[in-house]
Amino acid sequence: MSKHFGGGLSASLVCATVLLLWGTAHANDCNIGFLSSGWISPPGDLHIEKGQPWEMFCVLNTSHPDGQGGSYKNLSFYIDNKLAGEPTVKKYNETAIRLYVPVSQVSSNGPPHDFYGVTCKQNHVTGICVRHVYVGYPPQGVKDFQCTSYNWERLECVWLEPYNPIETTYALSYQVSLRSR
Repeated sequence: MSKHFGGGLSASLVCATVLLLWGTAHANDCNIGFLSSGWISPPGDLHIEKGQPWEMFCVLNTSHPDGQGGSYKNLSFYIDNKLAGEPTVKKYNETAIRLYVPVSQVSSNGPPHDFYGVTCKQNHVTGICVRHVYVGYPPQGVKDFQCTSYNWERLECVWLEPYNPIETTYALSYQVSLRSR
């Protein structure tokens, strides 16, 4: 009987530890190695097709000393260092706000800064988390496509890729017909 209790206790401890680590990792998503007073969800940078909507949530970590006693009223979003207000930003719940952009546009910042910097701040001062939003296009056709063959043993091709803020990978494949006439 005590063996079952011990196994159940250790299973409970494992579950509690996993939940604690998941919560800490989720809160640490923005400041790796540090417990943060909040985070932005979804984690990571966004890659959005031009014209499509996107959203982010800034969540206050009320278990952090700087987040205790706070609410959604203490949170704000900044896009490229400019305060984003209503109707773009609204209360989501008591500890989170939602940033919603109904129609995305390509950033006018140009390369290499062809993204939007989105910052969640606490009390308009303390940066909680930063994300980058890349708005781009579906893969476009290449230009000036040229290939050179060296005795049919080696084929070298070059082309110009159109500008796209979203990293696009082009792969070349070819097929040789073995039918004889």
